[in-house]
Parts: sequence; C-alpha cells; structure tokens
Amino acid sequence: MPDEFQAHILSADRDFYQGPCISMIAPTIDGQLGVMAHHISVVTGILPGKLSCTLPDGKVLTALVSHGLLRVENNDVLVLVASGVIA
Repeated sequence: MPDEFQAHILSADRDFYQGPCISMIAPTIDGQLGVMAHHISVVTGILPGKLSCTLPDGKVLTALVSHGLLRVENNDVLVLVASGVIA
C-alpha cells in the first residue's frame, strides 16, 4: 500500500475534501507541482486550473480551482482557494 498524506482542500465557501491522499497535482506559479507522502515543506501560490488528488482507493478527485495558496508541511497538505468546482 502506498504512503499517504493528509489533504485539506478548501475554498472560501466550502470544504472540497479532507482526508488521506496518495498524490496530488496542483497548478502553481512555478508550473504543475506533484506532491506525494513525505514531500519537502513548501509554500506556493495556486493559479487557476485543474487540481487532482489520487485517493487511497484509486479514485481521482479533480477540481477546477481559482487562485490561492498551497502549503506542504509534516506530511500534511493544505490548499486554500478563493473558489472551485468539482470537475
């Protein structure tokens, strides 16, 4: 079983997802950022685009997000965006 990290994907008006995640790909100011368990700590800006999170059961949660912020620290990923919709 692959390692997991905790993901918190939040917009101004709702929680998109909070729970375990195997991998995440996010549109950032530096290009597409891939995150897996035990990723180095980072804080970066999110650009409008597609964010995807692979769940432990193999399903992929995809959201179209606006600008925001992504923080990776201690095997925990926090994504804060102004708005978003499940794709």
